[in-house]
Amino acid sequence: LADMTARDLCQLLVYKSHCVDDNSWTLVEHHPHLGLERCLEDHELVVQVESTMASESKFLFRKNYAKYEFFKNPMNFFPEQMVTWCQQSNGSQTQLLQVLGHNRSLLK
Repeated sequence: LADMTARDLCQLLVYKSHCVDDNSWTLVEHHPHLGLERCLEDHELVVQVESTMASESKFLFRKNYAKYEFFKNPMNFFPEQMVTWCQQSNGSQTQLLQVLGHNRSLLK
């Protein structure tokens, strides 16, 4: 369908393949001629991405256990000085994590 997102298609493929849906399934845009791959973001429209792909490119359906790692452990992705600055500027680590957690819930 024209309005099917990568997340929608992953859920459909999980259902049709009788896989366990642990939210780690993803669509990967595979470009063999460039030697590149990238995971589609949940909100991306599959038809729109496909329309820009070369003929030898394809989608892969596979697990990516780090898919939501940024939201599960955001402190691993920020430099220590950024966290320190955030805490010094009247913000707290808890507030930062709450904001990131809220943004994660919007993606689902």
